[in-house]
Order: sequence, then structure tokens, then C-alpha cells
Amino acid sequence: MIQEDRLQFKTVFAWCFIILSGLIAAVIAFLSLISVWVGLTHLYRAGSWVPILAGMVLFTLVSWLYFRLARTILTHRKEEGVINSIS
Repeated sequence: MIQEDRLQFKTVFAWCFIILSGLIAAVIAFLSLISVWVGLTHLYRAGSWVPILAGMVLFTLVSWLYFRLARTILTHRKEEGVINSIS
């Protein structure tokens, strides 16, 4: 009985962590896309490539880290049988 309660708590915690990190990643991705947009609207200025490059690198890094984190958590939880334990 206690083991099932711990599994349910871990499942809820895992999903909340994935959702919260997804929201944080979405905010950072939005800011990086704004950076790219600012760079593209100021192409006539010297150094306009800096916000474009920074935004693209940040967007790529955040996306890669989020999907890697989510896949690791879900794989680890699936091996323990935690993800499918809530019925």
C-alpha cells in the first residue's frame, strides 16, 4: 500500500517537473525568437547578426536540453513502472 502511494507521488512529481521545465523552456525559447526577430528587423545595422546567432543558438540549446531531460525522466520512470501505475 505504501509502495503504491510512493509510486503515485513519483509519477505526479515527474509529470509536474516535465510540465514546469517545459514552461520555462517555452519562455526562454520565446525570448530567443524575439532576439532573432530583432536581429532580422535591423539587418541594415552593423552587428545585426549577433542577436540572430545568439537567439538561434539559445533556441537550439534549450530545445535539445528539454527534450533530452523529458526523455530521460520518462525512460527512467517507465523502467520503474511508475508512469503506468496510476489507473
